[in-house]
Amino acid sequence: EEQRKTGIFNHLNNQKMVNLFQDKTKKSMIKKFNNQSEYYPIVLLPEKILASIDYGISEIEIANRLKIRKPVLRKLVKPELPIYSSRQQNTTSKLSKINLPFLLLILIIAIGIGSSADTFLEGFGLGLLIFAVEFFGLWIGGIPLIEFEESLNYTYVEQEEKERKETHKIYKRKLDHYYSELGTYRQDHEKKLNEYRDEIQKNRTKFEFERHYENLKPDIIASRGKPSLKRGIAELRFLEKLDAELRDLVFIDMVPKFDYSLGKKNYNPDFTLICKRTSLHIDIEIDEPYTLKDKFPIHYIDGPDDERNEFFLENNWCIIRLSEKQVMQESNECIATIKSVYQNIINKLDHYTTNLSENERWTYEKSFILQRNKFRESYLN
Repeated sequence: EEQRKTGIFNHLNNQKMVNLFQDKTKKSMIKKFNNQSEYYPIVLLPEKILASIDYGISEIEIANRLKIRKPVLRKLVKPELPIYSSRQQNTTSKLSKINLPFLLLILIIAIGIGSSADTFLEGFGLGLLIFAVEFFGLWIGGIPLIEFEESLNYTYVEQEEKERKETHKIYKRKLDHYYSELGTYRQDHEKKLNEYRDEIQKNRTKFEFERHYENLKPDIIASRGKPSLKRGIAELRFLEKLDAELRDLVFIDMVPKFDYSLGKKNYNPDFTLICKRTSLHIDIEIDEPYTLKDKFPIHYIDGPDDERNEFFLENNWCIIRLSEKQVMQESNECIATIKSVYQNIINKLDHYTTNLSENERWTYEKSFILQRNKFRESYLN
């Protein structure tokens, strides 16, 4: 048993050493799309595409695309508890208001008219008649002399035993029907909810990628521009590789198409990768530290390339920047890196794979040192 354990331990250690050795020789790196720009290769993605890769699609958006709604459980009204008594209604009236000034006024008028009669009885009868006429006249005219207030009173009478049993029986029947109906509705709702969830899940990946492809479209598409008069040795050599490996995807002299009358600045990418299926546009650049003819520093940190990058990113283009040294010395790995970036963006992954050696970016000052040491000439020759 001890020998078996020792054998397994040695085997695992040997396997770790093999893996460690393989990792060092392979130099394979998985890099996140995080807009890093300190070392070549540089891969820059616009915020819109980064967000599209990072975030999924909501259930509501899928439902809207499918034109379906999430099932809602129907609400049933539960029967109220029975009342084992009967309610009787009684109406009572009581005097609430007497319009005393008007009452005294018509009374004085009635007495005055009644006093003009010959006898007391005639005068009393006439006064009473006048009072009645004035009283009802004012009532009809909207000036009641006496107002009454009605109120409703309820009294409850307990049901007899037989009536109580009948009331309970009716309540029990309603309650049984309620629970039976509720159970049926819940089963039906659960069934519809499961169908809804299955439909959402079945279409999640499809719609997620449909929306992702919509987000890959550039704000400005590329069209064939004027031929570039400045094309370096590395660019022409790399074009052969690109044409052999990515003929239907990578083009030259394809520039962003927009209204030049607006006076906007335009740029001509070294190479433009265009995916016909999704309209994804990638600007592929080859950076060198200085010009061979004039020895001017170019592509240095905090230089004009920042404005150029911003232009493409703002118009929803991706950017791949390779150093000239990488293109000359590791052209196959450069092609593989471009393929990985392209395929992983399409496949909604948040990283790409590269076997390229990292080349540190140079400052304005460093480009002069590289020029003095004939850095470009060393690999171009």
